Amino acid sequence: MIDSIALTNALTTTLQNIPELVAELPNADPNRIVPYIDLNPEFNSVTNTIYEMPSGLIYVIWEGFQLNEKENEAGMWIHRLSVHCRADTGKKVQTLVKYVVDGVPVPGDGERWRDCGIIDGALPADVKEGIRQPDREGIDYFTVSIEIHESGDA
Repeated sequence: MIDSIALTNALTTTLQNIPELVAELPNADPNRIVPYIDLNPEFNSVTNTIYEMPSGLIYVIWEGFQLNEKENEAGMWIHRLSVHCRADTGKKVQTLVKYVVDGVPVPGDGERWRDCGIIDGALPADVKEGIRQPDREGIDYFTVSIEIHESGDA
């Protein structure tokens, strides 16, 4: 099985390499795209982290995995990740989402990131859903749900 931290970091780095996405963040700072890595006590609640997420920040979160039960696919595991976006003041979350879904990393091969593998042992990503959600205070943020299938059983 692919290491969840390595996978989260690989997706984070890929998104940090999309110039148009980074340009939408405060000071065009790629470090505003942050991997959420569980670490007690700082990062032990995704709900609290999203609630406390400031404007102009993107979190990449590994949500979990499941067994791939489709007979015609070689990979044993499917990983679920989510990308949570809050636009900066005066910016549109739809623009962030556009580049999270269709961004082209530089350096790269000129293809959208989701059409290429981001880590050894995995197939290109499947963007499953984009949805607006309220945090516990009723303030909206946007989530893009992603599945990444392993290409074998590592």
